[in-house]
Amino acid sequence: MKKVLKKVSFLGVVLMLFAVNVSAQKTAYEKRVEQIEKEAAQKLGYPQYNEVVAMMLLDGMNDALSARNTKKAKAFMWYADELEKAEKLKTPEEIRREKQEAEEVRRKSAEREKKEEEQRQQKYELQKEREKQEAYWNSDIGEIEKSIKEKFVKWSEKGELEKTVDYQERLKTQSQDAFVQICIEKINDRIRFLKKYVSSELLAYNADDEYYPISFTFRGLTAYHREEIRKEWEGKIYIPVTDAKNFKKNYWKIIDDYDWCLVENYLYPTLVTIVYENKKYEIHLQLQNQSEITFSFDNLGIDNPYLKNFVLEWATIKKIGEKAFAAYEQKLDSIFTDYNKQLLQNPFNINKTTMNGYEKMQQKGNQKENFEKNIERIKSDFEKLNSNFARELESKNPEEYFKVYYSLNPDKKTEADSKYLDCRCRFNRKDFDERFIKHSIVYRNKIVYGVHCGCREELYKVFGAYFADKTEFDKFYDQGEDIVRQEAEKRKIKRQAGSFEYLKQCIAQNKNESYYSELVDIAIENNKKLNKEWTKNGQFFANKTEFYEAFVSDNYKQILKDKKKK
Repeated sequence: MKKVLKKVSFLGVVLMLFAVNVSAQKTAYEKRVEQIEKEAAQKLGYPQYNEVVAMMLLDGMNDALSARNTKKAKAFMWYADELEKAEKLKTPEEIRREKQEAEEVRRKSAEREKKEEEQRQQKYELQKEREKQEAYWNSDIGEIEKSIKEKFVKWSEKGELEKTVDYQERLKTQSQDAFVQICIEKINDRIRFLKKYVSSELLAYNADDEYYPISFTFRGLTAYHREEIRKEWEGKIYIPVTDAKNFKKNYWKIIDDYDWCLVENYLYPTLVTIVYENKKYEIHLQLQNQSEITFSFDNLGIDNPYLKNFVLEWATIKKIGEKAFAAYEQKLDSIFTDYNKQLLQNPFNINKTTMNGYEKMQQKGNQKENFEKNIERIKSDFEKLNSNFARELESKNPEEYFKVYYSLNPDKKTEADSKYLDCRCRFNRKDFDERFIKHSIVYRNKIVYGVHCGCREELYKVFGAYFADKTEFDKFYDQGEDIVRQEAEKRKIKRQAGSFEYLKQCIAQNKNESYYSELVDIAIENNKKLNKEWTKNGQFFANKTEFYEAFVSDNYKQILKDKKKK
């Protein structure tokens, strides 16, 4: 089979060179090839051999090879064998020339294929660009842009009765305002059209938390209405129970407006503003890849030097109407942000609570008055929150309130820590701090809130005898009452180590204390009787506590006997 394929490959080269060789003086090899071709044509049923026959032979070779036992296949096999034999007639010059010609054919074929591929790619890119442009002009932004361009071009035309000088002055002084107004008109037209695809539903009222859930659905269509756009989102409107019924009754009348954005050249609602009882509620729809609605005059392809590089931003012109209004809005935002920063800096605001928003300015009426009223509202909201953080924290989390208070007043913390040492036997720290911070503590003659403190002195009267002096006692007292008692018990046991019965009594009184085992160690170390027995038989017990408790029991000898047997 490999031999056959080689012959077929060779045949292909010969056929490609057919047109080149017809006019040249024939060599012995070429004459033999011509004779083989004529005979092959006759074997295959053709009257004569020509270029058409050659191509038919080449195209039919694979089919013929797949039918090996047919007459036609044998003819092809003969043809290939004879061509291979004829190869011996080639001169070196023919072989060289043939290789060059074959290489040239391959080169031209490769160039042709490359050019065809480039043409196909260009055609594909042009088609994609046409589809892209077609999709753009049929999108929301494309429809708006077409209508803007159409109306502005009409506005830019010179009137029949308009003088050239007046026309030029009109373009110079009115182009920007005219373009802005046309943009506003056409954007609003499209938004009004799309608003009918926005629906909302008031869900069941949450009486516990006093709010209405509201669901929104936006259904639009892409270019040619071939694919539905559907977005759903929910929000909450906090309405007191007393107003809930009336709100539900009037809900369909109170949606004030929608804000819109662009997502891949289509308009989507991104904010719903609801006004009820002079309060505004904003419900946001967060979208991926959203951008503001803008129009660049340069994209319209209109010649007007007075609008070169001009870009209209819908979000700005929709809300302000004029530059002064935008400045007021920006200043309000800055003031609102500053107040929120102050709220976050309030150390009692551990939950980092901030104002969620503020009532936006009304475009109607006196803007300066509206601006000043809004500032007063923001300031009022700030003061209510800011003044309530400390009270709220003290009410809900006193310990955290004390911590913050002392962090702000380190001198008070030092004073409280010192005073509490003399009052801790009467108050827990929470109660003490509450009285101290509220100035309820009158620390005179050790009287605190009508209760005599003097805890240090009282404890010193009980345990002072076990310490070298008051200074040493105070050192332990400052660490806590339990520390004082523990140290006193240790010293008491050491002092009474000679009296075994008294020693037993002391240790028994502290059996449930955390330092019980430590007292046992001290007793064994300082009592001769215990120490001697421990030295002798302590090895049979797990520890000193086990030994001690066995020793003071009524059955020590038997316990020791049993231990030794193990």
